[in-house]
Amino acid sequence: MSRKFKSQASSARAASNFGGFGSFQTSASPLAYVAEQPDLSHISEPSVVVSLKNLSKKDSTTKAKALDELLDSLKNNADTPVLTAWADLYPRTSLDNSQIVRRNAHTLQGELTAIAGKRIAPLLPKIIPSWLAGTFDSDKSVARAASDALDKSFATPEKRAVLWKLYKDSICERIEDALLQQTSTTLSDERTTSPDEAEQKYVRVVGTGLRLLTQLITDGLDNVEILQEKKLWDFAHHEDSYLRNAVCNLLRTALFQDVQGLDWTVLSTSFLYKSLNKSQTGSSRAYAQALCKLTEARPTIWTSDYTAKTAASKRLLQYLRQGAQNGPQEVWALLVRLVQLIPSETWMNSTEDVHALAEAYRSGVLSERIHIDAAWHSYVELCSWLCDQIASEDKRDSFVEQNMIPIILSYVSRSTDDKWKIGGRAEKTAAAAAEAILSESNGIYEKAWTSATDNTIERMRLSLPETAKEFRASQDAVAAQGKRLLGLQSAAGTEPETQDFNITLLHAALDLLKSRNGKPYGAASVVDEIVLKGYTQDAVLNQFAEDDLPKLLDSPSAEQMVAIALHLNKPVGFALLQSPSQSANIVRGTESFLRNSRPSHLEGQDLQKTILEKIDSFETETNRAYAISVLANPSLQSHSLKRAILARMTSSLSAPDDQMSALIMLETILSQHAVARDLSTSDFAPQLSSKLFLLADSTNTALSDRAQASIAALNARGNMASSSLPIIRQQISGQGDTLSILTLTELGLRSIVAVEAQELLPDQQDWQQALMPHFGSPVPSSLAITIPLHGAVWSVSSTPKSDTGVVRDSEDFSLLFRITFFVTKVFIANKDKLASASGSRADALHQYLPIAIQLINEKVTLDAANTVWIGSTDEVLSAACDVLSEGSQLHEALQDNEKFVQSWLSRGHQIEGTNREHYLETLAFLSIVGNLVDRQPKAVTHEYEQELRTIYKSDNILQSSALLAATGESLLTTQTGVKIVNELISDITQAPSHFTRLVQLNILLRADSTVLEKVQQQRLVFLFKNVAKYLKDEADGPQMLSECFVLVSQVIPFVHEIYGEHWETLISSLVDLWEFLASDDVAILHSSLLAYTQLQRALKTEEVNDDLQEALSNNKSSIDAGMSHCLQALSTTLVETDQPRLITAELLRRQMAGIDVPDSIDLFALLGSGLPAVRRAAYDVLHRTIPQKQEQLSVDLALDQKVAQLPDELLQLIADTADPQRYLLSWKIVFDHYPKASHKLREIYTGSLKASGRADDLLDFLMEKLRITSGRPLDASKLDITDYDLDLSESYEHDVQWLSVHLYYLTLSYIPSLVKDWFLQQKNRIKTPLESWTQKNMTPLIVSSSLNTVTNWSSSQDTDDRPVEIKASPRGSEVVASIQVDPESPPISLSISLPSAYPLESPVVTSRNRVGVSEKNWQSWLRTFQIIIFSSGSIIEGLIAFRRNVQGALKGQSECAICYSIIGTDMQTPSKKCGTCKNMFHGVVQELEFEQLPVVQEQLQLCLMEWARARDR
Repeated sequence: MSRKFKSQASSARAASNFGGFGSFQTSASPLAYVAEQPDLSHISEPSVVVSLKNLSKKDSTTKAKALDELLDSLKNNADTPVLTAWADLYPRTSLDNSQIVRRNAHTLQGELTAIAGKRIAPLLPKIIPSWLAGTFDSDKSVARAASDALDKSFATPEKRAVLWKLYKDSICERIEDALLQQTSTTLSDERTTSPDEAEQKYVRVVGTGLRLLTQLITDGLDNVEILQEKKLWDFAHHEDSYLRNAVCNLLRTALFQDVQGLDWTVLSTSFLYKSLNKSQTGSSRAYAQALCKLTEARPTIWTSDYTAKTAASKRLLQYLRQGAQNGPQEVWALLVRLVQLIPSETWMNSTEDVHALAEAYRSGVLSERIHIDAAWHSYVELCSWLCDQIASEDKRDSFVEQNMIPIILSYVSRSTDDKWKIGGRAEKTAAAAAEAILSESNGIYEKAWTSATDNTIERMRLSLPETAKEFRASQDAVAAQGKRLLGLQSAAGTEPETQDFNITLLHAALDLLKSRNGKPYGAASVVDEIVLKGYTQDAVLNQFAEDDLPKLLDSPSAEQMVAIALHLNKPVGFALLQSPSQSANIVRGTESFLRNSRPSHLEGQDLQKTILEKIDSFETETNRAYAISVLANPSLQSHSLKRAILARMTSSLSAPDDQMSALIMLETILSQHAVARDLSTSDFAPQLSSKLFLLADSTNTALSDRAQASIAALNARGNMASSSLPIIRQQISGQGDTLSILTLTELGLRSIVAVEAQELLPDQQDWQQALMPHFGSPVPSSLAITIPLHGAVWSVSSTPKSDTGVVRDSEDFSLLFRITFFVTKVFIANKDKLASASGSRADALHQYLPIAIQLINEKVTLDAANTVWIGSTDEVLSAACDVLSEGSQLHEALQDNEKFVQSWLSRGHQIEGTNREHYLETLAFLSIVGNLVDRQPKAVTHEYEQELRTIYKSDNILQSSALLAATGESLLTTQTGVKIVNELISDITQAPSHFTRLVQLNILLRADSTVLEKVQQQRLVFLFKNVAKYLKDEADGPQMLSECFVLVSQVIPFVHEIYGEHWETLISSLVDLWEFLASDDVAILHSSLLAYTQLQRALKTEEVNDDLQEALSNNKSSIDAGMSHCLQALSTTLVETDQPRLITAELLRRQMAGIDVPDSIDLFALLGSGLPAVRRAAYDVLHRTIPQKQEQLSVDLALDQKVAQLPDELLQLIADTADPQRYLLSWKIVFDHYPKASHKLREIYTGSLKASGRADDLLDFLMEKLRITSGRPLDASKLDITDYDLDLSESYEHDVQWLSVHLYYLTLSYIPSLVKDWFLQQKNRIKTPLESWTQKNMTPLIVSSSLNTVTNWSSSQDTDDRPVEIKASPRGSEVVASIQVDPESPPISLSISLPSAYPLESPVVTSRNRVGVSEKNWQSWLRTFQIIIFSSGSIIEGLIAFRRNVQGALKGQSECAICYSIIGTDMQTPSKKCGTCKNMFHGVVQELEFEQLPVVQEQLQLCLMEWARARDR
């Protein structure tokens, strides 16, 4: 065993270490990086081998991953070879620089121990030291992982404690190895590890070793010779705080356990000489504790054991000047204790040494930034102790005067001297100093207080005059100093000893106030503070109050004078309130008086009356300040003066001239917490709330905003439910000024939490008052299309009444709508409260709410139906729809209320009459009973069994219609239902004019028309023929026509196979009706269209009725004209909600798919209709017919030179952008003129658009819809850019977006020249994003389309006249155009390249092959072609110019007389003319020898010889 530990040696240690410390080791340390690698050959699992090998890699990420893999692989089983290898790798792995690796290593160790059980016991001597060391890791997560692993493997504290005993030798080996053997270079490979990382590992290894040693000593290990090693204690001044903490804890533990054999000289050198002057940041507490324990155990450590050259006193002072070094406040107490423990001869050879020590300690205190109070407290404690060490009284007083009195003076005068700058709770420090000084000597204490008092008096006298800029700052400083001086007396408990000083200070302040006319209000504040301490009997003070104080009320000291007078019970109220001066001083004094007076100060009606006269209104800021002062006075909680002011403010909120000032006053009150709290709980709160809610709805924005802010503030401080209830009752009864409907609802929602539901419900009188004015309006017949009573609407009578009796608010909402909106909004979230409500108000709700809902539903369906509100904006309609939805939910909630259900079931038996009120009641009944039928169909049918049996005989049209509509679906499944249908058919067949029977049968058939399958067909045929004949010959009145056509539409599917003249009769009736149909005949038109729809469907059956087909064919032109007339009749601009008209128009649009519209119908006018369906119908027809007409127009233009233009009506439509969809559809029609138009016709259309300037407007509009400048343009990838179908639009917004994208594509396709002109005029704000968006979404499509167009044009050319041959390259966005000039020469060709942002950028024309034209002319041609393409936006125009130029250049050209070719070898045409034969030759012949010339004709021989001789000469 090594000599460092006096414990029994183990055989393992003996085998590995010869001779103890410093002896040669036969094998490398398990901690060193050069340790031997384990034998992995016996491990059978390859993945485990790989993972174990990876633990030896340098990369920490690889190691962490390997540990995770091992943890997964070894969860269930771990073989002995694996455990052996892991035992060798664990010590090094647990030291890795990566905390993740260390943490995972300990976690894996715990898992392996738990899995292996006893099999790992032989390996624990290798493992336990590193495992226990891990619990002391500097990283908390690693330490916790190691501890958790130990707890998992060794469950009880006893088992864990045994580990330290069983493996003590192994732990000792680890400690000695770590502390004495290892260095940063042995633990880490300096080739792959940075110096900083190597040092970190070394610190961690040594630190855990020190903590292991500390734990062993704590457990009883003694005679540990390793403690004598100098290297061990040198860690006390190491740079790392973790090591310093560890070695300090080790020393304390060793001293506590009284370990023998410590080398005191080494300890003195390490802990005193080398460490006192070094920074102990991070270890200041442990170091101070160690010093205290070391000094306590061996005081001579500072004297005889100290052998360094530098004096111990010097090192001590250096240490004290560093203070607590960011340590906890406990360090300051330790420093005082340390000084007290150190032998006095070490640091005290003279009084100057005591001063020096106090100065050094104070320097440390001044460096403290966190525990300032503790630092100064320890300084005072130290100074008190130091005083006791000084024998001489004079020297002791001198010490106190230099080191303690400055604390008091610095606090009182706020000294700027950095040597005495006291932070933190300075008063506490100064009080402690004062107590300490008083305990030392009364004389020195009096001297201290004399200095402080004299300093304050001098500060008062030298304070700046009123004219100085810093006057207030100077006086505030005096007041604050006086307050600190007098407050210090109380804090230190030395008031009896300071009375004389206070009298001196009081008199000095009074003299100064009299001499300077009250201007130095700082002195007045000092007087006020002294008076508060009870010096009210002073004669000088009282004389001053009698003689001088009233004169000083109009001075800067006014507030202080008032406070002094109130403390002395001197009357000053009248003097202030009746002062002729209204200076700022008087105002401040008056505010102070009103804010601080007690009821006794306000006794007497005259004074209170004077105060109220002073606060006659809230217009001025002064008056409001006076009022606030009274309200903020805590002594006047229930005083009559306070109540009078609140009453005046409340009444001012109703006075138009005073409202704003009262609101400002209220805002000021609510901004002060205490005053606002008192107001919100006072009995004035309900009145204020009522006034504020009315003002919140004011049209005056300034008043409204202020009122709403006050409501929010007042509500936040108290319960307003009780104050809101009277307002709600007033509003729902239609009395007083009306609040907005949203404000009223907000009040209800706020109140429902605190009051019973019935208290918020309208009573019967409220409902009747709201409903009665609406019972006189007529019922529009078009509602027969939408309501469940259908044709019964025609029978409702009305007594027109004036609308003047309707109570309306500022938004034109009637009282009925306001009540219904209020009830639904408040109770939709409180349905349980509504269901449980009882009493007369609940009964009134059950009776009238369903009727009110029907009126609102009627208004939503057809705006002209009633005047529940005026002006159906989108916002109002949305709110009304919410009311309908929530009303329906309330009805469902009330279905469980037996009283509610029975009351409405009984009404079904009592329905009589046909007036407006009966009609609405019937609709409400049908709505409620209809819900019951869905839940209990048999119960409802049974309820009305008697009425249903004879219903086909009933003339009570509303009752019978309601019962049939409610029970029809279930009734028709019974024999009774079939019988009713047969009886009705029989009656109508005999008398088609029986209106009630028609309505009843139509309602039943709408419920389920398949019941007609149970009726004999012959009956149906007779019915159909008779009704058709009646329609043609006898039907009179719109209601009969409407109901007959409805019945016909229901019967046609069951008789369409029957031949006969009745088809012609029926169709003739339809044509006659449509020819003279008026705009208001919506219900009749809808019924006739239903019949026509069934006729069209009959044509699509397998066996078509020839008579029907022939009748439709014979009347086609009349049908087309009639339906076109109907479309025109419906085209009235829609300015209000009209669902029946919309439904009818949509039905008409569907039937016009194959209609030929007569020329007399202005479809462009219909395109501008306010009805979307009419507009769509017009669009469908125009979109279908316009392209067809363009072909004929193109031919006419070419043959007759006719003038063609875009229609003026269409140009007018594209000038109006009010309706985006209509505007864009009009432009779509404009571009429908282009696809089948000739090029010349397109030019004419484009010219019209350019002349009108509409294209620029369109592009500006499209940029807005496409959000080009927004930074997030519209995503066009989800839209079909090249095509558009109105029927496929998902919504209005989607339609506008789709149209916008498609139209931009069309502009680029058909009018690119106009687009480019517009584009060039735009700023970069539009240019840059538009170019990018076009390049992404449009260019690929435009390029493809352009190439296809050019290719198609090429194939359509005349092949007899040198056509242009086209080769298009879509991938390269290029067109190569060539013209064959001569079969024996290459063609002349050019290329047109389309740029990435085409067509915003112009194509580039470049040469490919120049033939038959000079270079100069060729370049001129290319420039011309490019200009043509740029200006016209058409590639074809450039190609036509190319063809024309080539044809012109070759016109009249003949072949060369020699080579018989038009194009020579120089790619030129013949240019030399023979003077003999006058034939043309290529110029290149001049360069050839005669023998090189080709064989020529005989007649040219002489010419050629002559030419050759001329050349030779």
